[in-house]
Amino acid sequence: MNINMIALGKLIKPAKLRRADDKNYPVLSMTMHSGLVDQSDKFKKRIASSSTSSYKVVTRKQLVVGFPIDEGVLSFQELYDAAIVSPAYDIWDICEAIELETPYLEKFLRCPETLHIYRSKLRGTTARRRTIPNDIFLSILVPLPPIAEQKRIAEILDRTQSLISKRKEAIAKLDTLTQSIFIEMFGDPVTNPKGWDINPLSKLTYEFRYGSSNKSQTTGKPALRIPNVCGGSLNLLDLKLVPVDASEFERLRLKNGDILFVRTNGNPDFVGRCAVFDYKLVAKTGFPEDEFIFASYLIRARINLNLIAPIFLREFLLGTSGRRELRSRCKTSAGQFNINIEGLGAISIPLPPLQLQKEFAQRVEAVEKLKARHRASLSQLQALFASLQHRAFRGEL
Repeated sequence: MNINMIALGKLIKPAKLRRADDKNYPVLSMTMHSGLVDQSDKFKKRIASSSTSSYKVVTRKQLVVGFPIDEGVLSFQELYDAAIVSPAYDIWDICEAIELETPYLEKFLRCPETLHIYRSKLRGTTARRRTIPNDIFLSILVPLPPIAEQKRIAEILDRTQSLISKRKEAIAKLDTLTQSIFIEMFGDPVTNPKGWDINPLSKLTYEFRYGSSNKSQTTGKPALRIPNVCGGSLNLLDLKLVPVDASEFERLRLKNGDILFVRTNGNPDFVGRCAVFDYKLVAKTGFPEDEFIFASYLIRARINLNLIAPIFLREFLLGTSGRRELRSRCKTSAGQFNINIEGLGAISIPLPPLQLQKEFAQRVEAVEKLKARHRASLSQLQALFASLQHRAFRGEL
């Protein structure tokens, strides 16, 4: 299909400036993924200035452009007949006598190809406040099929985005399910209602060890680093090779069931982040499962598998009580939060019978398999959405 290419400046024009003055309007905030939302929904409280007199009034179907624009921070206002936004945002009207489906235009203005145009034209010195001049913004060419086709394309992309959102919601619910199972089986670790024995982690561990400080090169052993330890699991997409001699390799080689901890980060919530080293996971990388090592800024705990199950320990540390313990043992230096071997070893662990821990691990494994299927489906949906976007704005959908 041949599609007319129309300069954005033929479709939109600067809106007449209206300030809130002393009138009361809903306050909207801009988000990267959801566009304009009620500020109270985003922040659970009002963060706007006590005086909003300088805020800009935005009416229904006006386009609001924020920053950083190259992250797609723009949206048509469809929530209220009139609301207000930050005075730093730009507001645009749809030109008269233009047949335009606003969801279609918004999707074009946020698609990867258009974001690439923004990035190539950015101006300014403050990273997340960089913008593009209005004349360049308005010169962007928009593929504009007939209105019926605009609606069809927007509906297809909307349905795909809805499926992606639902898949993400399902994964988020499964993430909370594991902690719910933990509380159901073992009780709240804070109150310890089942009276489990409390042990410091050091008594459940054969050894703690810091990782290699050697720099990555083109040859060496596959080394797990901070980016590989996330959300209680191992991310094995970006592995680096680190050279080590024979004695270092023996000290740093990872075994099935080892626990890896992040020991330093600028964000205290990241410190102590942990994951279990699992031969079944790393086998998919193509590297020999028994040749993995770990790099600096990680700590390895080699736990006594006759006393504690790795999955039980991981879930305890991911829970509210475990996170509180980890944070209380963090130290700060030059803006960085750190935890050392001594701090890790002092963490108090409630210790149910090993068989009960193993039953918990089996239930968690079932949840993880379900999550893996959902993640695979999500990845396919995201790839489909990217393909649909690419085809839609080339007249091939």
